[in-house]
Amino acid sequence: MKRFPLITFLLFLFLSGCNKKEKAEPEIPEVHITELTAAGFIQTMQISGAQEINYDSALHAYSVTLPESYTKDYITINLSLYPKAKVFFSSPESSDFYFRAMPNAEFTVNDAKGLSQNFKLYVKHLAPFSVTASPANSLRSDINGNCSVAISKISGIGTIPESPGSDKELKIILKDEASGEVIKGNYYLPAVYFNNINRFLTSEGISVEMHYGDKTVTLYNKLKFSKVRSVVNSIGDPYVSFSPTAINDKLHVNGSGFAKTNRYSAKFENDFNAPVTVDATFENSNSLSLVLPANIVKGSYSLSFYENNELLNRFSKVISSDKNEKAIGQMWKSQSNYPTTTQDFYASEKLTVEKGMPLYANPFPVKMSSSNLAFDKTVKLPALQLKNSSQTIIINPVLKGDNSYADGTTIVYYGRYDIPTSLSSGFYEARMIYEDKSESLPYWNKIEIK
Repeated sequence: MKRFPLITFLLFLFLSGCNKKEKAEPEIPEVHITELTAAGFIQTMQISGAQEINYDSALHAYSVTLPESYTKDYITINLSLYPKAKVFFSSPESSDFYFRAMPNAEFTVNDAKGLSQNFKLYVKHLAPFSVTASPANSLRSDINGNCSVAISKISGIGTIPESPGSDKELKIILKDEASGEVIKGNYYLPAVYFNNINRFLTSEGISVEMHYGDKTVTLYNKLKFSKVRSVVNSIGDPYVSFSPTAINDKLHVNGSGFAKTNRYSAKFENDFNAPVTVDATFENSNSLSLVLPANIVKGSYSLSFYENNELLNRFSKVISSDKNEKAIGQMWKSQSNYPTTTQDFYASEKLTVEKGMPLYANPFPVKMSSSNLAFDKTVKLPALQLKNSSQTIIINPVLKGDNSYADGTTIVYYGRYDIPTSLSSGFYEARMIYEDKSESLPYWNKIEIK
């Protein structure tokens, strides 16, 4: 009888050991093989709004077809990877790819053993090719013989090439209609650019065309060049764009072609206060200066520069003696992976946004980090408030980052704010709403929603 407890105890230990072995066995993740599978790396790919996605295993290339109804300038790539595989995109923060007239996207996936494979992404948009340029009564050249044409919208074009083996190219031409002489330009969001146009300055009829495959869009027809003008490139050092400027501070204006015999002025204006105009002082051919007047009210402004009353350029500027002032530093529509390198980021044109489309903003105080560090997904950006007499909405940000700033040494964090399709058309004041419920200064112009 005394042996029974011992046998029972040994049996308990045996069963416990079996249970531990069963629990220790790892669960094998399930792998789904699809037509989009790249064995060992990618199980499948999903892109919201895509009509079709195909994979060429020989080229390690994905081809995405977007329907005519697709209106955004970017796609979001969602990958289902093999267990322990990792993906690396060129953009620091996410898998958003801005595809309009851009080279093919490339990304890398490491498998479970650390082996790497590069993948290409082609995008084709089935909409008719169309381009909308900013209205103009004349073309302008700077003193160096350069000319740019602002593009507000482009559609019906994807990556270049749009598919493996495609020979469709985007060509931009400036043409003297009388002589037939042409010069080729380049497109870089959000404008087309021409260099060395001096021989066209006296032409009586200039046209600007964009060709994609067998499709042609005429942007301008029978225009002339206005007189050669100076160029205003920026205000102060690069970091001035990311902080407020105090009243009575001196601003240094960078550019080229300034002349002592010309009169220069700067105009501060917004939708909330009376405009203020001050003289700018000639320093040298590459520099002007001005002092902020004491009668200017704290706020967000469009700052326009003039040469003999002819507009040279506009920038957005926050005026405040508080360096930590809460405000919207920049707001823009056209987007690329590196917005701080584009004209659209710094310009201060009045904004009109279609429902369902994104709006981008750089809130103050600005958020930055070293490019040597990983993209910080914990950065908190304020929400965007759009408000008028009949409606107020709050739009939460999608965190974005540009790691090209300051020669690639700095990540600038900014937000993408998607305009709801349910929002009523009209003009809205734009402010940032912070975690402590405080509000920023209103953006300099009321945003039009269509």
